[in-house]
Amino acid sequence: HAFNFDKYGFLYLAEAQYRFNRRFDLSTILTRLLYAAVATGNQTEAWCRLAEDQR
Repeated sequence: HAFNFDKYGFLYLAEAQYRFNRRFDLSTILTRLLYAAVATGNQTEAWCRLAEDQR
């Protein structure tokens, strides 16, 4: 049976949204992101692309 995204896609997206919202404390997510950005400091473009190279 083939997946029909036009017909059922909204259900899968709604489930993913629900799971994300239940997993993370959304009131602190921005603060945690800003802290991680500051704590990481300046990095080179090569460092930023390391994750792409490890695929």
